[in-house]
Amino acid sequence: MKCDRLVFAAYAIWTGLAAGFLFSYLAATSGVADSTGNLIGRDFVNMWAAAKAASAGTLDRIFDNETYRVFLQQLFGIDLPPHNWSYPPHILPMIAPLAAFSYVPALAVWSMAGLAIYLCCSSRTNAGKFEIAALALAPAGLVNLITGQNGFFTAAMMWSGLSLIERRPAMAGIAFGFLTIKPQLGILLPVLLLFERRWTVIGSACATAGLLLAMTALLYGPQVFSGYIEKAIPYQAFVFTKMDGIFMSMMPTAFMNARLIGLDSSAAWLVQLPATIGAIAFLIWLLVKTGDRTLIAAGAIAATFIASPYLFVYDMTVLTPVLIALWSRTDSVAGRLILGLVWALPVSCVLMGLAGIPASFLVLCLFAFWLARQVRNNPKKPILKA
Repeated sequence: MKCDRLVFAAYAIWTGLAAGFLFSYLAATSGVADSTGNLIGRDFVNMWAAAKAASAGTLDRIFDNETYRVFLQQLFGIDLPPHNWSYPPHILPMIAPLAAFSYVPALAVWSMAGLAIYLCCSSRTNAGKFEIAALALAPAGLVNLITGQNGFFTAAMMWSGLSLIERRPAMAGIAFGFLTIKPQLGILLPVLLLFERRWTVIGSACATAGLLLAMTALLYGPQVFSGYIEKAIPYQAFVFTKMDGIFMSMMPTAFMNARLIGLDSSAAWLVQLPATIGAIAFLIWLLVKTGDRTLIAAGAIAATFIASPYLFVYDMTVLTPVLIALWSRTDSVAGRLILGLVWALPVSCVLMGLAGIPASFLVLCLFAFWLARQVRNNPKKPILKA
C-alpha cells in the first residue's frame, strides 16, 4: 500500500512536470516554429510534406536529400533544420488524407487520431481512469506528441497483433502487415510466428503487406520503390552511422550506446551483433518455457529493442501497455522499480545520452533479465499450434 502511494505521488509529479514542459514548449514557439527553429511537431514535417507531394504527383522530390531540402523550403517558405525521408513507400496511402489539411490542423488530426487509436487498441475493456491516464501521459506518449511521430500508430499495430494472436489470428496478421511500414519494429515477429506455427497470422500478414505494396504501386507508380531503394535508403544509412548529437541520444540500442562512448560504426556493429543473437535466443527460450501471453508479448517487445540497432525512444510507446499489465501482477518493490525505469526510459534515455552515459541499453537488458525470472517463477507450458 505504501509503495502504491509513492507511485501515485511520483506519477502526479511526472504529470505536473510533463504539463509544465508542454506549456513552456508551446509558449516559446513563434508562429509554428519552436525555439530551435523546427516546426512544432518536428518530424511530422515529413509526413505532411510527403502527403502534399503525393497529391501533387511529385513524389520524386522526397527521396533525394538535396531535392527534398529545396522542396521543404518551397513548401514552408523558410529554411528548416535537416529532414530526410526514411519510410517505406507503402506508408503513402495511409498518410495521403493529410494533404487535405494545412500543416497545423493536419498535425492536430494526426496526434489526436493516433492517441485515440492507441488508447482503443491498448487499454483493457475494464480499464480504469489511472490505467487510461498512464497510457496517455506516459513519457513515450509525451515524446510522440512533441515530435509528431508515428509511435501511437505503430504501438497500436504491434499491440493489436500480439493481443489478438490467439483469439483473432487473421486480424492479428492484418495488424502485423500494416506494421511493415516500420520493419525494424517487427524484426523478431518471424521468430515468434514461425516457432508457434501461426500460419493464419503469417498468411494474413503477408497478404496485407502485399496489398499495401500493390496499392502503392498502382496509385503512385512502381518508380517510388526504386527512388526509395536507390536514394532514401543509402542516405538513411549515412545518417544512422555518422550523425551524432541528440540523434544518438534518442536511441536506446546497443549500436547507438556503443557509438555514444566513442566507438566507430564498425566497432559498434560488433557490439550490436551479440546483442541481436542474444535477443533471438532469449525469445526462443521464452517461447519454450512459457505460454503466458503477457510475458510472451513483453519478452517479444523487449527482445525487439535489444535486437534492433535502429529504434527511437518514441517507438517505446509499444512498451507502455506491457508495463501496465505487468505492474498489476507484480508485488515486489524491485520488480516495480525495474518497470518504472523502463516506463521512464523514453525521457531518461535522452538525458543520459546528452550526458554521455550509455546506460539506456542496460535498462532494457535488466528488464529482459527480470522477465526471465518471472518465467522461471511462473512456468506455464506453451500450447503449440498445429
